[in-house]
Order: sequence, then structure tokens, then C-alpha cells
Amino acid sequence: MPAYTDYACFAYVADVIVWPERRGHGIGKKLIQALLDHPELASVTGLSLRTADAHSLYEKFGFVTATDGLYMRLSRKRLPAG
Repeated sequence: MPAYTDYACFAYVADVIVWPERRGHGIGKKLIQALLDHPELASVTGLSLRTADAHSLYEKFGFVTATDGLYMRLSRKRLPAG
């Protein structure tokens, strides 16, 4: 699951795929939580992605759906410098 990022302001999450026979076991939740907790992405304040069918998964992490129904965005507060 790559995240294309500048490591400062923006990350685009791509190719989060959980095969249908493996869904319902928390794999998607673990993948997204690991991405959000990754230390190299700690300073990234805006994450976005597109999904056709996993809105409820991403909403649990604070992603909001845009008007096109596919694009989702998460805005995080900037961490204090230090």
C-alpha cells in the first residue's frame, strides 16, 4: 500500500486492496492505522484517496467524502516543532 507524499504536507494513499475472501477480519483497519501511525508520515497534515466501495472504513479514521463521492480527505493538525 503506497503513500505518495512530500513528507510534510500531503500524502495520497493508493492501492489499498483486501481480497474479498479476506474482508471482515480487520485487515483494512490495521493497514490504515499502520499508515497513519507511521513515523515518517507524522508531520503530514493532509491525506487523500479515492475509493468506490470502502467509505465506511476510511470514515472510521476521520476521512470525509468529497462531493464526487469517490475522493476522500483527512486533515490532521500540524504537530508542534521540536
